[in-house]
Amino acid sequence: MGPLAKSSTTSAWRIEYQARGAPHIHIKLWVKDAPVVGEATDVEVLKFITKHITCRSPSPVSSPDLYRLVMDNQVHSLAFRALLSAPTLTPKDRALRRIDGRVEKLYHLERTPKESMINDYNPLILYLWRANIDVQFIGETTMVINRYITKYATKSEKQKTADLWSMIDKSKSTRGQLQSLVLKLFRSREVGHYEACDKVSGHPLHKSNVNVTFLNTNAKKLWRRKLISKKELDGLDANSKSFVKNSFVDTYYLNRPPELENKSLYFMFTWYNVQQAKPEKMENRKHELHYPLLNGLGYLIKRTTRRWIRTYMPTPDKPDAVEDYFRRLLMMFLPWRDDDSLRGSCESYQEAYRANEDNQSGSR
Repeated sequence: MGPLAKSSTTSAWRIEYQARGAPHIHIKLWVKDAPVVGEATDVEVLKFITKHITCRSPSPVSSPDLYRLVMDNQVHSLAFRALLSAPTLTPKDRALRRIDGRVEKLYHLERTPKESMINDYNPLILYLWRANIDVQFIGETTMVINRYITKYATKSEKQKTADLWSMIDKSKSTRGQLQSLVLKLFRSREVGHYEACDKVSGHPLHKSNVNVTFLNTNAKKLWRRKLISKKELDGLDANSKSFVKNSFVDTYYLNRPPELENKSLYFMFTWYNVQQAKPEKMENRKHELHYPLLNGLGYLIKRTTRRWIRTYMPTPDKPDAVEDYFRRLLMMFLPWRDDDSLRGSCESYQEAYRANEDNQSGSR
């Protein structure tokens, strides 16, 4: 990402296709040592913003290439920004409020009348991309703006025409069916040729430099394991009945050594890998110990960086879903050897969670 590439620690992007099929990319960058509103001073925050973001109209004489790029790509005819003689931060109590479904920006750049319609940009990124960009700073401690942008950037695509037609009530008259289809089409879109080409060609539509691993928190009756590969199957003893792979949840976590008794599943899955061979050194480069698993199942190898985890959490809107929601929380954050013991002597998982809120050690 141009000048921010070397200083960014994490990045994620996704291609979204607008109603008429034109692709655009949402990108989030986590920049190392970037100031945060609420922690750094206003001067530090504004210095960082103005170093990387501008809305200035370049000189057609001294910067003809940049002037042409800005005029061709950055002028937004439907937007008008406040005219300011100096960059300012928006008062935080106002910046974090939703107005007509939107969250106000944290800051406003210095802007002259002729720059009132120019989208914020970074000159070097604009030179490299040579198309419209909109660069914004979103560093603040409450994460309100960050969550808003994340939700916007990851929203699901709307239905296609064929799917919409199948949803039309066929008991209506032909005219009524067409009216229903038109109303649905106004809220949806067709697949454009850009999107079709990307999907047929196998181009990635999203990517991050952080690998995210799924942690299965299903109840024991729903536990499933992967089958071993054909190569592994061919190498088995003729009398072996082991056709599935061991899993972290129902094998390795249950066989963690006594030294890790009070560590939660979440902590162990975040910070440990499993390998069969004994490591050459029983510590990593940060001098943190590795551990042998019980029953000769291999070794727990301490990671030097955390594993990022995603998991399924039901919406607690019905009694059964509420119970499953709290059962999964207990499974992740309360140390256990047998998941049947998660509820303990309590009558419900919700009650057990409340009783153990202060006892969920090693959960982060």
